[in-house]
Amino acid sequence: MVQFKSLINEESNKKIIATIQSPTGPINIFEPTASDVAAIMNMHELVDYFNRENDSKDKEDTEIPITGIRVVRELYPLLTDITDFDDLSDEEIQKVIDNPTEALMTVNAYVNRVIYRTYTLMILTYMSNLQLQHMENLVADVNEKTLDMIVESASKTDEGREALENLKKSTDALQEQQREINEKDVLEDEKLAKENSEASSNKVIQMSYKERLENQIKGKFEDVDQ
Repeated sequence: MVQFKSLINEESNKKIIATIQSPTGPINIFEPTASDVAAIMNMHELVDYFNRENDSKDKEDTEIPITGIRVVRELYPLLTDITDFDDLSDEEIQKVIDNPTEALMTVNAYVNRVIYRTYTLMILTYMSNLQLQHMENLVADVNEKTLDMIVESASKTDEGREALENLKKSTDALQEQQREINEKDVLEDEKLAKENSEASSNKVIQMSYKERLENQIKGKFEDVDQ
């Protein structure tokens, strides 16, 4: 069984996933930390590569663009203990890329694998967000149907209609109060913008869940009242 504390990967003590032996010494390949993963996800060259439709059968065109100068400069310091990138010009780095040793090709393979795994994580995260959005839509649909049933049931009795009327009045008062607050905020924003010689911007104020619920019930009541 895996202990939870064994799953830590700190910047100051990265986990080593492989060690490559080269004529000039061993090269360690590190497991990416959370910040390393974020850096990979933010590299638009890699995102564009994975997003494009790959219909070409040309091997050079289908390989992941890990050997680019920018990728080498930014990812190799994160994922390996290779050094001296800052001491090399782009031309010198490109020369090494074009004429790699067996050790460098092996490093490339490991780094490619890290990138593929990171992109898989991106896809899983995206799928989770879609599922969460779907769940929120279902909850909203259930809330809407529940409100319909509550209002319809309440409108059948005098007591229920009176309760809905009182709720309508309180909602109207709340909306009037919110409108006054909005107007005050807009005036303050315009005054501040004028003082700073900046263009004023509309301030969007989101209603709380309670306010949205009361507005929904108000709308249902108005539909029944008609």
